[in-house]
Amino acid sequence: MKYRCVWGLSGILLIASVCAGWMRETCSQSGPCMSTLSQPVLWISTSVAAVLLLLSATLVSWLLRVPWIVVTSARDVRRLPLRGLPFGLQEAVERTGARRVRCWIADVPLAFCSGSVQPEIFVTDSLVTHLRACELDSVLVHEMHHSRRRAIPRERIDEPGCGQRGNPGA
Repeated sequence: MKYRCVWGLSGILLIASVCAGWMRETCSQSGPCMSTLSQPVLWISTSVAAVLLLLSATLVSWLLRVPWIVVTSARDVRRLPLRGLPFGLQEAVERTGARRVRCWIADVPLAFCSGSVQPEIFVTDSLVTHLRACELDSVLVHEMHHSRRRAIPRERIDEPGCGQRGNPGA
C-alpha cells in the first residue's frame, strides 16, 4: 500500500510538472496566458501527453522490476540448505505425482513453489515431520497448482516487498 501511494504521488507530481512546463512555454505574459488557458484543445493535448508519459514510466518500471525479482528469487533459493527427500515426502510425491520437489533444512514448517521457467516445490523437513500423510499430500497438490499456473512470478511481482530475506517463499 505504501508503494502505491508513492507511485500515485509521483504520478501527480509528474503531471503537475508537465503542466507547469507547458504553462511556462506558452505563457510568457499574463495576457496571452489567459487566452491560452481558455483553449480546451491545449488542455486535452497536454493531459494526453502527461498520461502517456506516466504510462511509459510505469512500463519501464515493470520492465526493470520483473527481471530483478526473477534473478533475486533464484539467488535466494540457491542459498537454501537442501537435503535428500525424507521417506514420508518420497511417498507423498509418488501418491500425488508431484515433480521437481526439493527438501530443505529448516526449523519452520513451510512449503512454497519457486522458479519462473521450471517451478520447483520446496518443503522443509520440519513440515514433513509435523504433518500426517494426507495433509502432506494436500500441501503438495496445492503447490502443484501454483506450479502449473505459473503463479509464482505473478504473485511476487504484484506484491511489493515480497521475497524479503528470511522468507524466500513469500
